[in-house]
Amino acid sequence: MSLIKKTTASFAIVALASGLFANGASAYSTADVDAANRLADAGVIVKQSNPADYQLDRNVLRQEIAAVARGIAKLDKKATCSNSFKDVSATKPNNWACFSVEALLDAGLIAKNTNFRPESNITKAESIGMVVKAAYGNEYTVDPSKGDWQKQVVEFAANKGIITSFTDYTTPATRSFIFNAADKAMGLGTGKEEDLLCKILGECGKTDSKTTEPKTNDQKPADQSKNNVRNDNNLAVSLSPESPANGYVVAKTDRAVLLAFDVTAGKSDVTLKKASLKFTGLGDHKIIENLAIYSNDIKITKGEKTFNNKLVADLSFDRSIVVRAGETKTLFVTATVNPGNETYNQTIRVSLTGLEADATVTGADLTGATLTPSYVSNKGKYTLTTTADNGRLNLGEEQTIYNFSIKEKDKREDIVLKNVTFEEGDGNNADLDNLADLVLEANGKKIDAKFTYQKSKIIATTDYTIKGGEKVNFRLRGKATDDLNKTLELKLDNVYLVGATTKIAASEDGTSVKYVSKKEITGTAVNFAFNREGSNEVSKNTTDVKIGELVFASKGDYTAKLKVTVTGPSVTNKYEDLEIDGSTGKKLSDNVYEFTDININKGTTKLPMTVDVTNNANDNDKIKFTVEVTQLEENGVGTKLSGSSLGKVLNNSQLSKEVSVIEAGFKLTAERVNTTRVVPKGNQKVVLYKGRIDLSGGEDITVDNLILNKASGSENLLDYISGTELNIGGKTFIGDVNNDTINFSSISAKIQKNSKSVQVLVTATLKDKELTSNKTLQVYPGSVSVSSENSSNLTARIVETNFGGGLVSKSATMVNLTVNSGLRFEASTAANLKDDVLAGAPNAELAVFKVKDTSSEITFNTLKFKFDTMGNPNTLASALTNIRLMDGAKQIASGGTVDGNYVVFSSVRLPQDGKDRVLKLVADLNKYSSAGGDSGSYIGKLRFTEVEHDTTDATPSHATTAINSEEVNVVPALVNYSVSDSFNTSGDNQAVIKVTVDKGDNDISTLKLKELVFGQNINTNLIKVNDQDFNGLSGSTITLNKEITNLSSFDITVQLAGTTSNGAVNLNEVRFEAINSDGAVSAFKAVTGSTSLGSYNSN
Repeated sequence: MSLIKKTTASFAIVALASGLFANGASAYSTADVDAANRLADAGVIVKQSNPADYQLDRNVLRQEIAAVARGIAKLDKKATCSNSFKDVSATKPNNWACFSVEALLDAGLIAKNTNFRPESNITKAESIGMVVKAAYGNEYTVDPSKGDWQKQVVEFAANKGIITSFTDYTTPATRSFIFNAADKAMGLGTGKEEDLLCKILGECGKTDSKTTEPKTNDQKPADQSKNNVRNDNNLAVSLSPESPANGYVVAKTDRAVLLAFDVTAGKSDVTLKKASLKFTGLGDHKIIENLAIYSNDIKITKGEKTFNNKLVADLSFDRSIVVRAGETKTLFVTATVNPGNETYNQTIRVSLTGLEADATVTGADLTGATLTPSYVSNKGKYTLTTTADNGRLNLGEEQTIYNFSIKEKDKREDIVLKNVTFEEGDGNNADLDNLADLVLEANGKKIDAKFTYQKSKIIATTDYTIKGGEKVNFRLRGKATDDLNKTLELKLDNVYLVGATTKIAASEDGTSVKYVSKKEITGTAVNFAFNREGSNEVSKNTTDVKIGELVFASKGDYTAKLKVTVTGPSVTNKYEDLEIDGSTGKKLSDNVYEFTDININKGTTKLPMTVDVTNNANDNDKIKFTVEVTQLEENGVGTKLSGSSLGKVLNNSQLSKEVSVIEAGFKLTAERVNTTRVVPKGNQKVVLYKGRIDLSGGEDITVDNLILNKASGSENLLDYISGTELNIGGKTFIGDVNNDTINFSSISAKIQKNSKSVQVLVTATLKDKELTSNKTLQVYPGSVSVSSENSSNLTARIVETNFGGGLVSKSATMVNLTVNSGLRFEASTAANLKDDVLAGAPNAELAVFKVKDTSSEITFNTLKFKFDTMGNPNTLASALTNIRLMDGAKQIASGGTVDGNYVVFSSVRLPQDGKDRVLKLVADLNKYSSAGGDSGSYIGKLRFTEVEHDTTDATPSHATTAINSEEVNVVPALVNYSVSDSFNTSGDNQAVIKVTVDKGDNDISTLKLKELVFGQNINTNLIKVNDQDFNGLSGSTITLNKEITNLSSFDITVQLAGTTSNGAVNLNEVRFEAINSDGAVSAFKAVTGSTSLGSYNSN
């Protein structure tokens, strides 16, 4: 073979625009967000930490443009409202707008009319008119002699450089349109954006056509980056930057994303088993249907779930879903949100409460966004038709496997087929992995489709557009390479389509019948095929290219002679060193080779075929390799078959494989990351950039260097960042931070050939900084160097982004550094408390609540938790000892005291954390006894309802928040019961209840069984407790007042009278009294809830 060749390519990265949000809202550009942030910093609009909350795609209202215009004109709000317009007053709903609208009126910037129409949309021309008047005053006037005022004001604004000229004057103005115009009119930006490409190449202002190498910061040499692979076997879970922000979710559509989270394996592979979800919204959980988890558009959980009455759903992963060592997968929790006839004005939210795997899992306690269902009627619809295609599938022969058709129904928009899932039928006994060379055809032509194999499914991922009103016939074609005489049963599981314009999932009109295709896999004594292991793309000047595997499925042992013919345009000098199973054949003539003594063993024999592609090959050349079996000899028999005689034992004597020559390529695509808001304290780690890598050309490619440049408007990186990490496919590397760049040098991150969607994540550790104003950090990829061991022709392909904004968009990621942390407490449903806690128990969990948005370390002067009791509150102060706050197993506060109806902590330090946290209030309980004072005990119900905090480290600094934690009942003994003998419909009128008592170390001198509470009225012949009989008692609550002599366990026998109504009998409660040595009495009930005693039938 040729000597190993290595080449390196360095190139600049150009950001292009495309894309929409998955939920259907248009994407906003970084420039739009920058403009909104600058207006907010200037006090014109309200600051938002999450760009989505600026609602940049929403139409602006007249009252909103009034507030912006007042800010542009630098007018103060009026102190009082004079009600100058009938529909704008000092009362709701637009009381806030009145002070801006009348300020504009008093300044002569708007005309006096009867109504202002505050909640109406405003056109683009009208809105620009208000901006121009506010910014330039009398410099702009309408000239009636020049005609249309709209054209005049647009031309004036365009000449001032605050807009690009337009002619759709009456189109409603959006918030992003106004924010950008206002930003430019006020001169808040840094000036006109230069072309990004010239910036990256260092050519801005130059007139020559020569290119230059990308410049780096020469003031500080970059240190060599180090591989920073995680050295544990854990699976780390974190909220994905791709998780939806608070807002709307499209209702009645497939696969609406409710939550996204990342899972990253350490140094070992991890198999996922089960994900536990909980509904934590304020709406009705029943509107959530078809819960599933997807990865890379492929469903990876079994079936489709709903939340149960406890608001919980457990999703089992399908057939050993594995996260490879060092790999990060993004998992999407999806559902159909179906409010039905219920109101759409409700919120939904989903939390991940647990993740089971064959490794330790950390961080699996995440909460998604709060979403409101939104009904969309103007979306694509389709009809689906399948047809049965039964018969034979000849081994090694390409044939049709399945037929289906899709028709766009309403001509509302084109629809895009994203993926098709085929599933094995009940009678299938063939291995789907043995289907090779799969293609998806549309109307008889092959379309681009990537196939993924699961144990019981085949998923075809594509991007095929079906025109409005068009019907397209699809065929799945392929070859069986093994499983002779077995049955292949395949059916269409589902198709997923989205609107080409709206990006909203299209819905099926009606329900289609999905037929099963049944194929008998047939063959001969020797069956010959190419399988799908080979490359379809190769690069020139590349060694050891695996063209494919020759697969023989044989009923006996044979020796074969093969002939390989290579064809293509001027192909002779474009390849060399053709080998089969490591052996070089004899050259018969130009491009024709013979391989002898090829052993074919009984069963399956796979022989790899490899070749070197020379530098003489040209891009887009197609080289075809035709393999012919020219002779077969069955071992031990001696008969040699050739020519037409081969047909007696061989299914295919000749097969071909064609490959395309394509330059080895590397593509980096930026992905959207939610804006991070953080106070730079406590060495927080934040995401600076996220993207994905796609390779082409059939070559392993190594990323050697990556340089990130500071974006325009960003602060100096070295002032705020102490360290950075680059994560490529789960492998991490350390970077070198400069003022304007972050350099990852000599990282040698190898990526396997033809890999798609390899995640790239750059994170930064922030320095501790005391800020007096908010700051922004933002970077974009400036240059990257990549190399290949086998190819000397490695070039860049286009690097795109999936967010809007054109060439000025450098990054989808922004980090906002803020002066103060936000802080919010709220109720938690992530961890249930025990309903009943034994007096005297240590580590009793009394309350649970959630802390959100701790973007820096917070020190509380005081933290107070209010409680309600249904016992003697005066004894609680002495009954609770060692009161503390716990974050999992970590104690974050101790020394809590009871003051009135509050538990109070002083000087509590809450460490910064990048995720929501569930905290618990924990205490040791004094045992139940006759002692008083500091040893006093508490028996009764306890519930914590509010938290009140006081701090100078967060906003708000002082607030009281309802947490409404679960109720806890402190009891002197834990009593449980079960049924050992039940009533039945065959006339058995006796049930036996076994009762167990755990009193711990509590001082109970007497335990009295007070009452039995049934779910219905009953008549008894006898109730027996230990040795005492109670005769003829009736009712739903039966009073016994029986003193229990054996405090560990006893039996209750219930014998029904014939007058009792037939049907089920339930025991709902068993009530007790505990009496201590001083005679103090405490009432409580058994822990066990309602229990069936069976069904009674007197007949």
